[in-house]
Formats: sequence, C-alpha cells, structure tokens
Amino acid sequence: MDSLAWRLAILTEEVVMNGRMFHEVIGDMKLLYLEFKGDNYGFR
Repeated sequence: MDSLAWRLAILTEEVVMNGRMFHEVIGDMKLLYLEFKGDNYGFR
C-alpha cells in the first residue's frame, strides 16, 4: 500500500515539475490501479 501511495506521489510531482499532460498521468494511474487490483479485473 505504501508503494502505491509513493508511486502516485511521484506521478503528481512529475505533473508539477515536468508539466506532463494530465491525460497521460490518468493513463498511468489506470495502469497502477490495474496492477494494484490484479490484471484480470479490467478498468471500467
């Protein structure tokens, strides 16, 4: 659980510091969610 929060914090920092596109970060968050829940759940 700590690693998930840490990775989300890294994504947030990338947005602020590097100006990443918001939709790219949402895509990364979806991937993190799938990885956290398990690959077979799907994202709906």
